Amino acid sequence: MTERSICILSLSAIADDPRVRRQGDAFADAGWQVTAVGLDGGASPAPSWTIRTPGGGRQQSAATEAVTPRARALAARMPGALRRLVQPCWRLALRLLKLPEYVRLASFRMAPGQAAAYYLRRPHIAPLYAAARDVKAAVYLANDWHMLPVAMALADRHGGIVGYDTHEYALEEYGHRLAWKLTRVPLVRAVEGAGLARARVRTAVSAGIGQDIARVYGLPEALQEIRNVPDRHDVPFRAVGGRCSVLFHGILAPNRGIEACLESVPHWRPEFEFVLRGPGERSYLDLIEQTIDRLKIRDRVRLDPPVPMVELVARATEADIGIVTLPPSSKHNLYALPNKFFEYVQAGLALIVSDLPDMRALVERHGFGVLTESLTPEAIAAAVNGLDAARIETLKRRSLEAARELNWDVERSRLVGLYDDVVSRA
Repeated sequence: MTERSICILSLSAIADDPRVRRQGDAFADAGWQVTAVGLDGGASPAPSWTIRTPGGGRQQSAATEAVTPRARALAARMPGALRRLVQPCWRLALRLLKLPEYVRLASFRMAPGQAAAYYLRRPHIAPLYAAARDVKAAVYLANDWHMLPVAMALADRHGGIVGYDTHEYALEEYGHRLAWKLTRVPLVRAVEGAGLARARVRTAVSAGIGQDIARVYGLPEALQEIRNVPDRHDVPFRAVGGRCSVLFHGILAPNRGIEACLESVPHWRPEFEFVLRGPGERSYLDLIEQTIDRLKIRDRVRLDPPVPMVELVARATEADIGIVTLPPSSKHNLYALPNKFFEYVQAGLALIVSDLPDMRALVERHGFGVLTESLTPEAIAAAVNGLDAARIETLKRRSLEAARELNWDVERSRLVGLYDDVVSRA
C-alpha cells in the first residue's frame, strides 16, 4: 500500500460513468495510484488507470433485481399490449415471494452494522467485493450508498480510510414509488448512516443534498459539494440555424419530465425540433414511440442512440437548447444538479430548466437560461416559444462564458485536496 493510493468503488460500468471516471482521472493526474472496481460493460475507451470487474457480464442493479432475466426474455417476445397487462402481475408475484425479506429489511432501522453486512452478501454486491478483496489502498472511496459496505469491509481488512461520494439523494431516489419507500428506505438509511459515521471525507453533487443529508443523519457539518461538471471543452460559438434543436440527453426514464416535454411539442413554433438521446428500458422507449405517434409529432422528434460518455459534450454542440425538466417530486429531484445541466453549459447551449433551488441559483448567477413556471406541457411550450434566435444566441454566449468556471479543472483540485489533507493527517 502506498500513502497516496485509492480504490474507487462504483455499482456502474466505470468507463461510461462520467463522475467516477473523472474521479479516477483526477487522482491519477495528481500522482495517486488508482484502482477502480465496478461492473462489466461500457462503450467508452478504457482510462489509463486500472478497472477491475467481476467478469461474466453486467450485474443486475438494485433497481432491476426484482425482475429475473427469464421474465424479461419472455416479455420481449410478447406483443406490447399483452406485455403491459402481464408485467405488473409478475412483479407483484415476485414481491409477495420476497415478503419475508422485506420484513427483515424493515428491522434494519435499529441495526446499521447488521444491515451493511447483509447488503455485502447481496448477489449484485458480493461479486464486486470479491473483485476488490485483495486491493490494498490508503483510501476506499464508495460512490453512492451501495458501495459503502464494500468500502467498510475493505478498510477493515487492509486498513485505510473510507470516503463517501453520493451522486443522488439516496433516501429519496425512488421516493415516487410507495413499495420502495416501504421496503428499501430502512435498509438505505441503515447502510448510509453506518457509512457516513465511518467516512473521513463526505461529498455530494449539490449543496442542497449535502446540507439535507447532514440534517437527517445529525452530522456536525454538511457534506462537501463536488459538482458534477465535465472537463473543460474549447467550444466555439455556433449561431442558430434555420432549424432549432432542443436536446434532452441522458437516461430516458420516468420521473424526468420527458412525458411533459413530448406533450408540449405540438405547441412549439414550427422551427423547433426535440432530440432525445440516451439509453432506456425497452418498455419506456416503446411508451415514447407510442406518445410520438399519438401526438402526430414524428416529424418533430428525433430519438438518437446513446453516445459514449467522452463524446457527450461534443455531440451536444449540435443542438441549440438543452432542457432539464425534473419534477420536484422528492428531495432527490428538488436538490438535483444533474450531469446534463453542466454538459449543456460546456457545450455552449441555452438552457431551459425546472425552477429548483440549486439549478435556479446558477441560472440566475450566470444568466445562461430560463426557468419554467411549472412543468405542464403548456408552461414548457411557453418557455420554448419565448426564445427567439437572438435571445438563444445571447444565452449560448453566456454558457460559454460560464463554462470557464463550471468545469472539472476547478472541482478536481478541491476533490483531491480533501483526500490529500485527510491522508496526510492519517
